[in-house]
Amino acid sequence: MPRAHIIVARASTEPLGYGTIGAVKDLILEDVSGSNAEYVVYPATLTDYFNSESAGVVGMKELVEAYMAKDCPNNAPLVLMGYSQGAQVVADYVSGQNVAGFPFNSSLAEPAPESVLSRIAAVITMGDPSLNITNNPAHVGNSTQPGIFERFGNATSVFETSGLEDRTQAYCNALDPYCASAGNFDNITVHLVYVEEFGGGGGGSTASEGAANNIRASASGVTVAMMIAIGSALAYAL
Repeated sequence: MPRAHIIVARASTEPLGYGTIGAVKDLILEDVSGSNAEYVVYPATLTDYFNSESAGVVGMKELVEAYMAKDCPNNAPLVLMGYSQGAQVVADYVSGQNVAGFPFNSSLAEPAPESVLSRIAAVITMGDPSLNITNNPAHVGNSTQPGIFERFGNATSVFETSGLEDRTQAYCNALDPYCASAGNFDNITVHLVYVEEFGGGGGGSTASEGAANNIRASASGVTVAMMIAIGSALAYAL
């Protein structure tokens, strides 16, 4: 039976717990029985954003490492998700904290190891301030601008080499002051509705459904990329 372990990083200023994006986590737990979840304990403050976000990256790393050590024999896939500051926590953990405006931190600059990347079934980020949308196939939404802490270099290099680009959903819409550098921080409505718009439960392709499908594929040993390749081969043969 497929199952997964979900790790969630909440948005800025939300109380300790799963936060807004926890609703997506709940839908995945309903869809993939036997799965479980935990949240990153970190400040999630705006007033000391750099240190807060960095603490979140450390916290996520510790949770992943503890789970890997405990659960390794069962080989259960991981799902990492975060909203706003929490989305950057996820992205920085996976691909390294190499973003504009942040002081360089050698202890956080390296991406997650291959042993972790290969265990990740799905990554969901919503309103990520470090989003780089250049040639980013994981981007979902109508934004055409990068985040206010845009990720340096090729934003998809880690995702491409690990195959994570097929398992990642990075949600950002135009006019979002954080993930799309819209600038109007007095109007953040667009930044607050990603769960409502893309989370799931309303039919169609959604964050929760995409993650659940990837969990099932991962548990069966078949990646999304493999399914696409098989489908293409069959179409060619026919």
